[in-house]
Amino acid sequence: MGNKKSMGYVFVKELWVYPVKSFAGISCDRLTFDQTGLLHDRLFVVTNRDGLFQTQRSHPKMCLMQPHLMNGHWELEWLPTGERITLDETMSKRSSVRVWKDQVPTLDLGDQISHFVSERLDDSGETSLRLHKILPERLRSVDPRYTDEKKKIPFAFADGFPLLIANQASLVDLNRRLVDADQNTVSMDRFRANIVVDAPEPFEEDRWLHLNGRDIGVKIVKPCARCVVINVDQQTGMKSQEPLRTLGGYRYRKVQKGVIFGQNGFAAAFPSAISRGEKLEVVYRE
Repeated sequence: MGNKKSMGYVFVKELWVYPVKSFAGISCDRLTFDQTGLLHDRLFVVTNRDGLFQTQRSHPKMCLMQPHLMNGHWELEWLPTGERITLDETMSKRSSVRVWKDQVPTLDLGDQISHFVSERLDDSGETSLRLHKILPERLRSVDPRYTDEKKKIPFAFADGFPLLIANQASLVDLNRRLVDADQNTVSMDRFRANIVVDAPEPFEEDRWLHLNGRDIGVKIVKPCARCVVINVDQQTGMKSQEPLRTLGGYRYRKVQKGVIFGQNGFAAAFPSAISRGEKLEVVYRE
């Protein structure tokens, strides 16, 4: 009896993938996982000329570039004007990018794509930004310190883990505090989660160990420390000081050396899948 873990239930409210790191996401009815990780998530990354990855930290209007999968081909749409371009891999060449501590082999998708992205997101030059695609055979792996698994857990250009899970009740709590501080409320898209659940209590996700569904088991491994990207309005690309300032007043954690909202995790096995509206069993940490 002493080793028995408590359990509860939550419901899946939203599911998202982000095909290009820091670009707009795609709302999904179902997420699928295979031997390459979460299908269609962070397959592409933008870099500067030196191959260093770029995000909304330095280019907040990245959120206004919307990927679309059309008849098996990826397109980018610049939302303010509706202009589109197809990602033509026949113009690509082998390259590599730097994502945090990882040097990752890639395909550079060429000057035409670079020009389209650069002229809308950056003023420093016609091809100042480059768009790269991950090579399926050169995927990154989750740090084995967090997996307790002999097999590798693959992912592409996410920061460090294949999944980010957020709780709608925690957002409601944050918005209440923002209103009390005479600040505007924010929507969940600020936090760029893959899985959003409706849980009974705010920040109960701090105690989660596993989420188990019909066709998936998700292992929760680490709280997500947030950066200034959550201060970018994902509908306009405009930055402010909120909600990071208010969140930091009560969610700073010394262990993670950051302001916490959401949990990092990974699918414990593949193939697996999760659907919107699905009921998940929660296993809590002891």
